[in-house]
Amino acid sequence: MEELSAAIKRLREETGIRKSELARRSGLTRAYITDIELGKKKKLSLESAGKISEGLGLTKIEFLQEIGYLDKAQL
Repeated sequence: MEELSAAIKRLREETGIRKSELARRSGLTRAYITDIELGKKKKLSLESAGKISEGLGLTKIEFLQEIGYLDKAQL
């Protein structure tokens, strides 16, 4: 399974946005996004996951599938 930090960075880069833009869209700080991408934060709260998913333009389910927390085949 892909690391949380790598998965979020990959999704952000695939979306074509900078950390500062993801922070703005999600209502989180750029420092928080950076800490996640650097692996300093190993877990996300459901609230933060929801905010990041919105910032990336994904539903919460899509986001959780993309970062490997939900199996696409089980839904």
